[in-house]
Amino acid sequence: MGFFEFLVAVFLFKTIGEVLKEHIKNKPAPGSVSSDQVELLREEIKDLGLRLHHIEEERDFYKDLLAAPRGSSTPRNVD
Repeated sequence: MGFFEFLVAVFLFKTIGEVLKEHIKNKPAPGSVSSDQVELLREEIKDLGLRLHHIEEERDFYKDLLAAPRGSSTPRNVD
């Protein structure tokens, strides 16, 4: 290998190293999320909390309805 080939090889390795370094630096870390994704998750959790609250209210209503005496038309609280 002559001097010219040696310089070409060094330049090639240096260029490949810089490209890989930039690629790794720009690549997001695994498990990282953007602020938009965090906001969407926050809204989804809030929506699920509201839906759970409504389901719990329905459950309590039907529990009270089933616990009511047969002749009564209004449910009673058994808490």
